[in-house]
Amino acid sequence: MSLGERDAGGGPGRIRLHADKEAVERLLKMPPLAFLQASARTEEVEAAFFDTSRGLLRKAGFALCVERRDGVTSQTVLAADGAWDRAATRLCSGEVEDPEPNLDLLTGMPDIPAKLAGKTLEPICRFNLQKQTMILPGDDGGEIAVAIETGTRRAGGESDSVHDIVLTAGKDASQAAICRLALALHGLEPLALEPRSLGVAVGMLASGKPPAWTKAGAVPLDTTTTLDDGIAAILGQCLDQWMDNQAAACDGRDIEGVHQMRVAMRRMRAAFAFLKPWLEGEQAAWFDGEIKRMARRLGAVRDLDVLLADTLAPVARARGKDADIEALGRAIAAAQSKAHDR
Repeated sequence: MSLGERDAGGGPGRIRLHADKEAVERLLKMPPLAFLQASARTEEVEAAFFDTSRGLLRKAGFALCVERRDGVTSQTVLAADGAWDRAATRLCSGEVEDPEPNLDLLTGMPDIPAKLAGKTLEPICRFNLQKQTMILPGDDGGEIAVAIETGTRRAGGESDSVHDIVLTAGKDASQAAICRLALALHGLEPLALEPRSLGVAVGMLASGKPPAWTKAGAVPLDTTTTLDDGIAAILGQCLDQWMDNQAAACDGRDIEGVHQMRVAMRRMRAAFAFLKPWLEGEQAAWFDGEIKRMARRLGAVRDLDVLLADTLAPVARARGKDADIEALGRAIAAAQSKAHDR
């Protein structure tokens, strides 16, 4: 499966997890991954996403990727789906001779060449990755592909590192088995779920803008909704708000991201309390405990965000040049950064 085909976030049969470099290195030395490295397949991947200078493809909901692996260069167009729980859909792909887009391969998608008529495509983001893939038996008897992706991505003059673990359902593996494996790995080292599709993540990185935050939408309930469907809709909507704001909260440039994640957690805790009679008690209690733990961490960040932006900033503007206020601002910013890193 090519870089352009795969989804960067969760999707049917796939989960992508973020970790820091040291955590990935430690996981590779622990069971079960330590036992599988001898049979792992390793490949080097070079990839670039292309768009016009004004982001025409991104605005139209598409992403175009050209990548080289195993000596073969290929081009893929995918629909840049922003939902955290759906895969970015591969629309078309094919081999190309050069590491540049070939619009002749898009004959089955007439709307794209029409949008690009007279426009120049340029690389907006480049990846250089080493991908190590191993097959792990799932606890349901199926097979799960575990891919360790490390390297760099560059966009807009900026670069960052990639240390991801991608779990993909193989033969006879269920989504539940992948989730249990993700939780097991998270129990060994702290991991974070990547909620965005690859097209959306690339577009955000290339734009240089902070990831967008979002408020909760309406829960789709009516008189025909069954109890099970209602529970799924309520908790699912809370989870959507939580995951849709994770990128903004982790980025930290817009303090509203952390606030909206905290709102999502409060709504989820309220939902668990309301739905308690119909939920399995032990699991609901575990989830509630985990939400409280994360809410405490986010609460510390939010308190410092508000102190710096809403309390100190007006005072600093009113006082003008004041060494003591500036020193206090630096101290709060340092504490804010430390709390955010946690």
